[in-house]
Amino acid sequence: MDDDTDSDAIIGLDVRGQMFYCNKSKLLNANNGNSYFSARFREDSMLDAGLDRVDDEGRDIYRLDRDPSIFKYIMEYIETWII
Repeated sequence: MDDDTDSDAIIGLDVRGQMFYCNKSKLLNANNGNSYFSARFREDSMLDAGLDRVDDEGRDIYRLDRDPSIFKYIMEYIETWII
């Protein structure tokens, strides 16, 4: 898969059993590319992205050990850029 297609892929974040879906490109560009997600998911990252599984629709799923009741606000910010 080429880089442009890969960055536009929808990925899933399994946050203690609650699923959140987002375009990978939005995660890569969060905080102008200076975020945890950018460090974890960009191609040249030294971190292991930690692919957990692939769902039935072919989306990569990554597990995060965070509180989903708080994480939903992080995802809302990434989606809208509004606090």
